[in-house]
Amino acid sequence: MKERVGYRLYKATFHGRDGATRASPRWTMEFRDARETVRRLTLFSDKGATSKAAVHVVRIVADVQGGGRLTDPQLVRWVSGTPEHVRQRLAEWGLIEADRVAADKALGALFDQWRDALVAGGATAGHADLQRWRADHLCTLAGFRRLTDIARGRVESTLAKLRDGAIDGQGRIGQRTGNGYLQALGSFCRWAVRERMLGENPLAEAQRVTVTDARKRRALSVDEQRWLVSATADAAERFGMTGPARSLLYQAALGTGFRYSELASLTRASFDLAAATPTVTLTQAASKNRRGAVQPITPDLAGALRAHLGTKAPAALAFNMRPAYDAAKMIRKDMADARAAWIKAAATDAERDERTKSGFLLPVTDEGAADFHALRHTFGSNLARAGVNTKTCMDLMRHQDVNLTMRLYSHTVLADRGRAVQAALPDLSGPVTQTAHATGTDDAS
Repeated sequence: MKERVGYRLYKATFHGRDGATRASPRWTMEFRDARETVRRLTLFSDKGATSKAAVHVVRIVADVQGGGRLTDPQLVRWVSGTPEHVRQRLAEWGLIEADRVAADKALGALFDQWRDALVAGGATAGHADLQRWRADHLCTLAGFRRLTDIARGRVESTLAKLRDGAIDGQGRIGQRTGNGYLQALGSFCRWAVRERMLGENPLAEAQRVTVTDARKRRALSVDEQRWLVSATADAAERFGMTGPARSLLYQAALGTGFRYSELASLTRASFDLAAATPTVTLTQAASKNRRGAVQPITPDLAGALRAHLGTKAPAALAFNMRPAYDAAKMIRKDMADARAAWIKAAATDAERDERTKSGFLLPVTDEGAADFHALRHTFGSNLARAGVNTKTCMDLMRHQDVNLTMRLYSHTVLADRGRAVQAALPDLSGPVTQTAHATGTDDAS
């Protein structure tokens, strides 16, 4: 044994069944805490690693003695990276907070706790589920299994690979989506720090990338809307929903302008389909602006919903929807099927070739991208195209800023005017045709 200032190291001995004396495979540290109580902490098989750990433990005793809780950031980081049995002992002796023991828990359980904390703090269940999935998915791809595994460098490199489409089995993501993943995991880490599971946020210095590939969404044309609804009604089950159920979901989105998460919150009781003006009510908790809404719907949509909801209990969800991260995949697969059916329905080979070259129901065109949220954009564009006044359109879209509504109006009306101009005005780019003009001299006498 070799004496150290404030502690000593030794290997305990024990007697085997054969009576022989054997030494423990690991070194034990013996020290006195602030109350002069003798403590013994079994650490590592390597003496050098044990000596370094012992120095940190002595410093923790001094730090806690001065302020009652561990405050030194360097010591907090060291504690977060120690094996669970060491943290367990330090917590039992009051040298660290008991919550710090959670740093070695499986991330899945911690994500569940965080998700529940988000809901308790006022987040909608849909938003909390999406945040949890993003953080969990990013950690899975990065290879993190424990809280203390999370590291800024590997997070940033994983996001870069996702943006480049360089991870097998994972599609390419946009810059905005990547920032969403980083925001979710950063939020989780900040929660872990508040709960004293981490000494500091490992992603505190992580930077979101500047979004240069920002997509603009496009509105579906009336024909695109009709083909999507009609073709999906005859489709097979996808993402846990039958074809008719998905078709009705798209009709509801096009007929209300509700977002995916808002539609997912609706129950049978949300609908008043027997009124002279049928309506659907969105609760404050489910709406993005936390103000709720009573949205009028068309009699046609009310009739379709009446048949769908007729056998459901008042508290039953109106639609059996998957989490929001499947929404874009679902509608784009249905758009692809509807486009294929539209192309197949061409009367002639020439027409079929023209349809194949068109952007009809393509997910991305020069006009913008089409995903589930584009159905809300289409709802607003339909209002603008029909000449609904700006104030009414703003109310139905539940915009807080009139500029959002005006942007919707300006590009929708401008597009319609552009098509009108294109159809009405002559093409002046062709070759000039020489024509003889009468001079008035041929018949002169």
